[in-house]
Amino acid sequence: RAERDRLRTLVTTAHREGRRIRFWATPDVAGPERDAVWSELLAAGVDHLNTDDLAGLERFLRARSAPIP
Repeated sequence: RAERDRLRTLVTTAHREGRRIRFWATPDVAGPERDAVWSELLAAGVDHLNTDDLAGLERFLRARSAPIP
């Protein structure tokens, strides 16, 4: 809970300052851990999901019916 609150505070602060936010070095290997991290980041309002697995990100976003940039 504390980490989730801290993440949301970081995103809120960045957006208030007119900045976009992205985290580097998040899990990039397909699986439930990566999906859980991506889900938390999206729920917090992070602007960009950083990955080398673009096809995996597309599948993840389509499964969630999230907009694909």
